Amino acid sequence: MGLAWEIYLYTLLPLPLVSVTLLATCGQWNFVRRACSLANKGSPVSLQTICTFISIAVFLACARSSLNSHVTYTNTVTPYMSPDQKIQILATKWRSERNFWISAFTLALWFVLRGFMKIQEKNADLRYQVKSYVSMSNDMKLLQEENAKLKEERPKPDDESKKDA
Repeated sequence: MGLAWEIYLYTLLPLPLVSVTLLATCGQWNFVRRACSLANKGSPVSLQTICTFISIAVFLACARSSLNSHVTYTNTVTPYMSPDQKIQILATKWRSERNFWISAFTLALWFVLRGFMKIQEKNADLRYQVKSYVSMSNDMKLLQEENAKLKEERPKPDDESKKDA
């Protein structure tokens, strides 16, 4: 479990932690958004989804381990145990609880990152819509100006009848 836990801590914890921190503090980190979108291109399942499911599995395993260590502690600790035995059981319990809270934090970070990315995508879509509406309104203003110029240049029907006579 040591190597697997180390891999988990060095890959699945820093990714969302750094990404969420950068997106929350600055908000304009295009490379974070690009990295997340590039990692998701061309695959039916996104990298975020895979990492979230891995985090859920680790969280459930840590919850079970924490529960088992608590049951072990309550069932085996007696007043007749030596202090070394008690410390051994308490250390195991402490490690499993620590792993539980780290995995819970990691899982929460993946969900927060997912929410941030959805908000960023929606914000980008809305900005694109606003730009298209602004360009459409500018085009409408130009057309109205051209229409006004054409109306000014066009002679009135009354003037033409007087010229013919």
